[in-house]
Amino acid sequence: MYNASFTILYMLMKKNSLFALLFFIVSTALSAKVITVDNNAGAVAQFNNITDAYAAAEDDDIILLAGSATSYGAIDCYKRLQFIGNGYFLANNSTPGLNKATATLNISFKEDVNTGLGDSSNSSVLGLAGLYTSPVSVSGLTIDKCYGTGNWVFDGTVAVTRSFHTGRLYLRESSSSVSNSIVNYLHITEENITATHCVVTTACYNVANTSISSTIFMATTPANLETNANITYSINVGLDDLVPDGVGNNTTGQILANVFTLEGGSGAVDKYYQTKEGGAADNTGNNAGTEDMGAFGGAVPYVLSGVPGIPRMTYFAVPSIATGLTPLEFEGSARSIPE
Repeated sequence: MYNASFTILYMLMKKNSLFALLFFIVSTALSAKVITVDNNAGAVAQFNNITDAYAAAEDDDIILLAGSATSYGAIDCYKRLQFIGNGYFLANNSTPGLNKATATLNISFKEDVNTGLGDSSNSSVLGLAGLYTSPVSVSGLTIDKCYGTGNWVFDGTVAVTRSFHTGRLYLRESSSSVSNSIVNYLHITEENITATHCVVTTACYNVANTSISSTIFMATTPANLETNANITYSINVGLDDLVPDGVGNNTTGQILANVFTLEGGSGAVDKYYQTKEGGAADNTGNNAGTEDMGAFGGAVPYVLSGVPGIPRMTYFAVPSIATGLTPLEFEGSARSIPE
């Protein structure tokens, strides 16, 4: 956990200095060029729209987007970039930070080196909401701590981690993976794809020579849980015998109260899916039943609200009066949530 308090003396007032200060903190911690984008009224950032920010970016740059009630729209990405937002469900989970809005951006990852547009392979998205897709020619994508409501379709290799997705997630290329995520519909359509430490809230479709482990299913009919994959250390909430006999599997249908904490009262937010201590998913997952099943188990568990591990402003005060050469005294504090 990172915490910091500071006082900054400024001779000139600047509008919306919160994002400027956050940019200062982040840029001191990251080596790549950081490009800030903020479309809130009166904001101070390098850009107020994603189109101009993307045009200014070069391979390996970081595009940092401020939380906003207004979507940043959509882009076709032909560059190797890192996109960073500020997380989601921030108000629901009482996440520390002054800006509780979510940064939303839809990204179509592309490749066209023949005409000089470039290749977005090995790009990453962290702490954003949006729709993400890729063709088979784009590989090595990382989608971490992200939120989605529509279809994520990846025809190239991708690693989806610690994400919350209420639509359909399609993994269509070998060596792809999904881990420590909460997914509504999971479609695994190619061999040698893995899913581990997930919660699948509606249906899981899969093929042979794929692997699913430490996963909690919530399928209500046999058609919603295909068993072509090698499924281990997993359970189903609801009906019996939907999870096949296998290593570490519990074929007895579970009730919700014996699997999740039920914190929050509904499945609308991520904290609902925290594993209940002493329940059927507690210490019954991978590594011979020593890890928790579901998104909050394993070595790299899900993080509530998908908050990136960079400092967030938690307090900021500006004096109401300053005269002559008297400096303005800005007071603030920042805190980061561990990765």
